Amino acid sequence: YLRVSPYGLRGNGINKANEMIVESKNFNYKQDYFIADTSNFTLKTLNNQEIAFKANEVKSNVNFKNRKGDFTSLDGVKLCDLTYMQYNCYVDKYSWDFDTKELAFLDSQSLKDGGMGTKPIKELVDLEQPGVKLTSTNPLQKNLSFNSIQPLLSLKDNKLTANHVFIVKSADAGIKPE
Repeated sequence: YLRVSPYGLRGNGINKANEMIVESKNFNYKQDYFIADTSNFTLKTLNNQEIAFKANEVKSNVNFKNRKGDFTSLDGVKLCDLTYMQYNCYVDKYSWDFDTKELAFLDSQSLKDGGMGTKPIKELVDLEQPGVKLTSTNPLQKNLSFNSIQPLLSLKDNKLTANHVFIVKSADAGIKPE
């Protein structure tokens, strides 16, 4: 439904803009943007056949003038699904760029860098890592996980880029990327 009042235009349902789908029971529409205090955010692949990313229970701010969608988890850092890339991540904020087709992730509660890049691998193995935790769901990559301070999902390239990764853990091994 849509409801017009002196306070503006409100509604519920599904808003689609190309790959982005936002569902809410309480949208607040303005001239160039809409917001929702509680919503579900889904990002489809460019061919709209598969789910690239999904997060439920988020606050949404989608701005058509700036061509960006900003989303914040209502539950703090929580597990989200990158189905198509066969990963999941622990994250509380994400930003979708309509034009570059990129989704940036942030764990705002994470530790900061803290000089991790200069620490020897023996120390890194036991330390809590900064950034967004990413874990492979691919059965051939069992127990593969790492943290990235600046992960970025590109739908144009079908690529998950992880910058500032200090250690990759897989089974009982720790690997320090160059």
